[in-house]
Amino acid sequence: MDHFHREKPSIYRYDTSFTFGKGKGHFYLDTGKKEQVLGLYYEWEGEDWVASQLSSLAQEMTGLPYGTLPSLKGERFPIALMLYRRFVVEIQESFIPWAKLKGRDPLNLLCRCFGVYKEDIHELVGSGVVLHSLRDLGDHLQAGIGCGTCKEDLKEELAPLIPHPIESKEPVNDQSLWEKLDPQTLASEFHTLLRQFQGENNEYGVLKLGGTRPGSVLVSVEKSLGSEQRAELKERLKKVCDKTLGPGLEIVFLSY
Repeated sequence: MDHFHREKPSIYRYDTSFTFGKGKGHFYLDTGKKEQVLGLYYEWEGEDWVASQLSSLAQEMTGLPYGTLPSLKGERFPIALMLYRRFVVEIQESFIPWAKLKGRDPLNLLCRCFGVYKEDIHELVGSGVVLHSLRDLGDHLQAGIGCGTCKEDLKEELAPLIPHPIESKEPVNDQSLWEKLDPQTLASEFHTLLRQFQGENNEYGVLKLGGTRPGSVLVSVEKSLGSEQRAELKERLKKVCDKTLGPGLEIVFLSY
């Protein structure tokens, strides 16, 4: 059975271990600006129905502030919700972010890949460095050169600090539609695309969305395919994806 975000992510802000019955698991919570959930991930060793509830919860939490718990929808995954509620309490009552230990507010973190805060940018400009573009900022602090999801926040922070329009030295780079979508909306749009594709290409068996990562989507393939047929599937699906959501989105295939 396919499960959403049943894995340990490469980047996360909070984590905790938990148990239920004879099973044991681990939550990994990745949050962005204003503590919005970029991804709730989990590992679980135990009964599969618990994993199904955790999968449903992970999908519902994407895009919400981490402390906003699903109410009516939560009736479908009560055990997962109970475990996650304990996690939230642990974060709010006992978890001290490393940024706060260093005297920094984690809400002022702009570039998560390289740990660049608002204060770093203001200190750089205050030291006499003149910035004209995001590229200049990247040269000095590496901000914005990783996954790229922070670029809009960086532009907003830089706008009043520089003498010229921020785009003056930026290369022309039109964003694809998928780059403008939040993780939850991207998952919804790709799920719809996948259903339409499968209706017209049923020779590949059942295809399901297995989750999203920065710059990529995960697709589970139920049917055992040879290398040539898998390559053909990837090429066809990529063409449809590029046409519908724009180029640049990587498609990663998983097996059930």
